[in-house]
Amino acid sequence: MARSTNRRVIAALLALTCLAMAPAKAPQRGVFALYGAKPVLRSLLTAHPSAGGDELNIVQYAIGSNVPVTRYDLDATQSMHLVVVRDDFRKFMHLHPVLHDNGHFTIAVALDAGHRFYAYADTTPHGHSQQVYRFVLEAGVPPRKLDTSVAASSPSADVGPYRVTLAATRIHANRAMVMSTTIKRDGRIARDLHPYLGAAAHAVFIDTASLDYIHVHPVDSRAGSMEHAMAAMSAMPTLPANATLDGRMSLRIPKLARGAYKMWLQFRGGSTLYVAPFTIV
Repeated sequence: MARSTNRRVIAALLALTCLAMAPAKAPQRGVFALYGAKPVLRSLLTAHPSAGGDELNIVQYAIGSNVPVTRYDLDATQSMHLVVVRDDFRKFMHLHPVLHDNGHFTIAVALDAGHRFYAYADTTPHGHSQQVYRFVLEAGVPPRKLDTSVAASSPSADVGPYRVTLAATRIHANRAMVMSTTIKRDGRIARDLHPYLGAAAHAVFIDTASLDYIHVHPVDSRAGSMEHAMAAMSAMPTLPANATLDGRMSLRIPKLARGAYKMWLQFRGGSTLYVAPFTIV
């Protein structure tokens, strides 16, 4: 019995050693994916295989330069938002890589076996507008057929003790709008919400066809009219983490082309972070 246990321990150690020595994959050049914007950077990702996922290293350069960008403006308290979604859109991660002095961002990402993942690196390099680049992460052979619905979802989603309700999940194409959003608990407007990363909530949209990306921040619907709500969103202040928020919000949706969009609304109820998924058509 002891000899068999020793063999298993040695085999496990050898496997870990081989994994640690596994070479990094060749750098992958990101595809610009920010809806309605233009690229000003080259964005490269190197993935180092590790147990349960990849160690990611992302570095960016101004187009025409070989010097890494090292200065980034904070957006919602972070230098980079790394949004990772599974190829069937059934898993969503919102991560924040560490920015090092040499301009490299690093983070470990756990991936489900047998799936492809899309990783969106969302940054605002100092002196430039927001930039988003999409990368593909592989975790084994992805399924040939994905069980992904592109029909409009219910306007309400239950997550934890909360019910999140959008005004609609079928909207007009090519028309900007401000959509009312409510978060209720026990049938009443939630009164125990708090900011997440300096914002009342976060909403990420992914076009299921083009895989383009949009990241917006809902605001307190007490901003009033559509004009006031849009002005508040364009000059959104960073909210203190301990502020208490109302469960009535306004979500600005830009002009979207005809199609189906997966949307995830992140908010903090009490001390817990929740994610409510929707499909917008």
